[in-house]
Amino acid sequence: MKLRQAKRGLALAVGMSMVLGMQTTAFAADDILRVDGKTGKIFVEAQEDGYNYESKYLYDVSFGYKQDASTENPTLSHVIQFLSTGRQEGYDARVDLDKFINSALGKKTAELWYPHMAWSDDQMDEGLLNYWKNIGLSKEAYYDETEGDEGITGDYFVYSPVDAKESGKEYPMIVLFHGGGEAAYQVETFGFCQIAASEGVILVAQEETGDDENTNKIIEAVKEAYPVDSSRIYAVGSSGGGNNSMRFSVTNLKEIAACAVMDQPVSLATRWWAAEEENVAEMQEYVLPMVYVGGTADMYGLHGMQDREFFETSEGAEDQFISGWNSVMDAFNVSDKTLTAEQRYAYADAPSNEAELYDGYPFDNVVDVDSTGTSPVYKCTMNDTEDLCLYLAVNRAHMPSGYDAENIWSFISQYKRNLDTGKSERIE
Repeated sequence: MKLRQAKRGLALAVGMSMVLGMQTTAFAADDILRVDGKTGKIFVEAQEDGYNYESKYLYDVSFGYKQDASTENPTLSHVIQFLSTGRQEGYDARVDLDKFINSALGKKTAELWYPHMAWSDDQMDEGLLNYWKNIGLSKEAYYDETEGDEGITGDYFVYSPVDAKESGKEYPMIVLFHGGGEAAYQVETFGFCQIAASEGVILVAQEETGDDENTNKIIEAVKEAYPVDSSRIYAVGSSGGGNNSMRFSVTNLKEIAACAVMDQPVSLATRWWAAEEENVAEMQEYVLPMVYVGGTADMYGLHGMQDREFFETSEGAEDQFISGWNSVMDAFNVSDKTLTAEQRYAYADAPSNEAELYDGYPFDNVVDVDSTGTSPVYKCTMNDTEDLCLYLAVNRAHMPSGYDAENIWSFISQYKRNLDTGKSERIE
């Protein structure tokens, strides 16, 4: 299948040099995130040589959680607090907002949100295309081409290094799944666009997720039009998209080199889907490297062993959460570490590290990998397997934040899929 030409004069827009004298966006380390003392609003202030934007409030844009927040025009503070408490009445937000605002984590998050904030009305705005081009990335759009049951359903977007098609080499590809109720645009805040530009990666984001057959059609179409290294296709998603990235990877295991799940239970089960015995058996034989990323301030209490009345997974069932994690242990052939809920609570009550305090699981290796020194991020692994990893970020709500993309890329980029045997291999 040939990819269709994008609308809105994309080819011209992508090929243009920066207009209006715009230069590369320069974020001053201390000036990204500011607080308006009069209104209490948190906003992002960016400066560019030769072109000035108004300071704009980070969440004065279309965002799904806006309808659930406590005000008609929620700011960063409103939404982060909502993503830390959710619909749990009677509980204060877990997030320390002041600490977040003044941390490298908060400033990095604001920087990632800048393009979404500046061009919120049109996913293919010329200014946005030029913004990505200026960091070395081309964004192209492809539109619903359903013809009976044969075509691709829904729009999708491809981000590639600007010279990818003419480079004569192949690139790894990441399929990004946006959160439930959100648009594909949301993935531009995850941090992988910057990774794609600096590391040489092709990104794919689809509007309509949840249909694995349609996702496979999109992947095949992109492989036909772009120089994709088929042995290095990865899946990454957040929240509902984390469910989609996990399910798609597990059920298409021989095509996906590694999987990353953000803001979903550390589990092979969600309220939408749970791995079958045959899925677990296939993972045991072929291996699916998996990395989970979550935060201690998550609205669903995914790492909430210290607040058990609040504790609920996104499927709202503790037993499913626990059994789903034990399925992970089975899949990685470390069944001697399966635990009951009572055993996990016991570890949380007498923790030897913060991962046990929050997650209630005895990982063998827990290391703080936060290079900024402002917000601990614990990398948790086990001696039994190198192919399973959890990043647990303190003071992180239910949203991709800060340096998640860098941590995920450092893990998944180690792997490729042997297309002849179907088995996972480490990249030498």
